[in-house]
Amino acid sequence: MPQEKLTHTKARSMSAIAWLQQLCDRRLGSAYNLRNMCPSSLKERAGWRWGIAGLAGLIGTISLCLLVMTVPRMFADYVLFPLVKDAYIYPEWRYRIFDTVLFAWCVDGLIAGVLLSRSVTVGARVTGWARRTTELYFIGFAILLAGVMLGVWLRSHGI
Repeated sequence: MPQEKLTHTKARSMSAIAWLQQLCDRRLGSAYNLRNMCPSSLKERAGWRWGIAGLAGLIGTISLCLLVMTVPRMFADYVLFPLVKDAYIYPEWRYRIFDTVLFAWCVDGLIAGVLLSRSVTVGARVTGWARRTTELYFIGFAILLAGVMLGVWLRSHGI
């Protein structure tokens, strides 16, 4: 009697997918394996798809937001103010370099977001250009952080 109770409790705590797998193995034998079909493989595929879709959305949103904030300021600093003001002084070189890298990083982020979301909708793994642009996005982020820290250090030393 205790042995039956143990199996009944064990069956109750078993997940639905494991129960279905066990049922199919008993009924259909080993020739037909449910692990190669729907529940577990779809769960695994959906897991990485959700992660990649979230990453694509995050990268795309951050890049678009920063690009929308940066482009008008860059247009005013480098195009509009020199035309309108008589004695306009361009921003320092460190700001010009930072703006250029920031603009390139935002454009790369938009491209990476589009390519990542495309690979999610197609159902393929992240390879080729999607992987390269995403890696370049994170490398660009590290370069931007290093540039900000270098700029703060230069400013604190009066350079």
